[in-house]
Parts: sequence; C-alpha cells; structure tokens
Amino acid sequence: MVPGEAQSLFALGQNIIPREKRTVLLGWALFCLVVVIIVRVTGTQDRAAGIRPDWWHVLLSSMAFLLWLYTLGVILPQFNQANPYVSILVTAAFTFLVPYFYRGTES
Repeated sequence: MVPGEAQSLFALGQNIIPREKRTVLLGWALFCLVVVIIVRVTGTQDRAAGIRPDWWHVLLSSMAFLLWLYTLGVILPQFNQANPYVSILVTAAFTFLVPYFYRGTES
C-alpha cells in the first residue's frame, strides 16, 4: 500500500542525510508522508467522473508508511531497538488484517 515513489524518495534522503542530523531525517520522513498522501489522493480520485478520493486507502497507505519507518528505526528508534520483535509482529498483523477490513472502492 505504500507508494514505491515515496519509499524510493525516502531511501534517497536517508542515504544522503548525515546520521547525526536526526531532525533533518525526521523532516524528510514527514515530507515523504505528505508525498504518500498526495499520491494516494490523486491516484484514487477521478474528478472528471466525480469520484472522490478513497480516504480509507489514503489512511491505510499512510499507516503502512509510518509502520515501515518504525520498522527501519526512523520512528521511536530506542523502543524499536529495545523491542525489535514488536515491529515484526505489528507489521505481520497489519499485513494480515488489512485485507479483511479494506476491500477498496467499487469502480
């Protein structure tokens, strides 16, 4: 559910931002979250046909991106390092449960 463009954009920034510039990396992550939202809003709407954005899709994609950042240790790194199994379990649960609750919109 996370747009590959946002993941690639974040990975680029993560590779060129110095490690000690944590605030810059968090700002970059926030910018990439906005990119996820923009990509999903524009990708799930069709103004010509009067189809509004699929806000559930936007929300789930945003949550998946934040979960991905958490798994990478960008968000809450101290907690993630102390409890590395949590990110794995949450990712597994999210991946398993989302298809049962979200079926997309009828087009």
